[in-house]
Amino acid sequence: MKKTLLSLLVALTTLSAGAWEYEMPEFEWSVGTDLTSAYLYRGKYLGGLSLQPDLNIGYAGVNLDLWFNVGTTNWLLEDMYPEFDLTLSYSIAGLTLGVNHQFYFVEGQKYFDFHKMTLKEFDSGDPLEGYNTNITEVFAEYNFGELFEEVPLTIGWYTYVTGDDAFINDKDELQFAYSTYIKLAYDWEIIDELTLTPEIGLTPWKGYYTNYDNNFAVSNIQLKLNWERQLTDNFSFSLWAMGSLNPNKISKDNLIISSRNEELDKSTQRLNGAIGIGFFFN
Repeated sequence: MKKTLLSLLVALTTLSAGAWEYEMPEFEWSVGTDLTSAYLYRGKYLGGLSLQPDLNIGYAGVNLDLWFNVGTTNWLLEDMYPEFDLTLSYSIAGLTLGVNHQFYFVEGQKYFDFHKMTLKEFDSGDPLEGYNTNITEVFAEYNFGELFEEVPLTIGWYTYVTGDDAFINDKDELQFAYSTYIKLAYDWEIIDELTLTPEIGLTPWKGYYTNYDNNFAVSNIQLKLNWERQLTDNFSFSLWAMGSLNPNKISKDNLIISSRNEELDKSTQRLNGAIGIGFFFN
């Protein structure tokens, strides 16, 4: 009996010690900004000189990110179109699931407006007529590097589920596109603090990334070179350069939008580049 009680006491002591060794998750946070010569997004040119502040808060795998873009439509600083993205996600063992809500500050628009566009609104394209600048996206990412350090490959799937994302189908009806972007990116560390990231972006069906004019396409071939320096325990500094090519229906007229074809929207330009600088505290 004494041996049984002694064994039980040792077992309880061991369990108690193990419980005390458990470390509660800590809040993680970072705040900073990028200054970029151009706002490039998944093979598209969305604006010129831009300031992009970011606030990120994480706890036990749950992450909340607030990202802003304060940019111009061109280098002449003629028009400003601010954007605010709110992202909530959960990560475990390299897998991240989340939802991202994008909002463009246009007169007459309300945040978190999920109303379904009508054909009249679609044809008008006028924010004052109810054109919706709220877009919500769901996504899933898997980072193989979390489990296999020697394979820093990320695969992602991103699909719009609300907002201004529709086209006129063969029945002359307004059809929601569920525009989707599939990403394959590989972080190759050339030397310490210097990383080259090639990325391929695909879209499986008619949608935003092909301007709603065809189905499956390779919509983005991208290279990003990033040099990041941790100056102190809580402050990092980065310099980066990025080049992007959208091979979908590429031609000499849309490779680079020049003064000879000014009637074309620069967002349809196929070859784009940007340089940037970033500062982050954590």
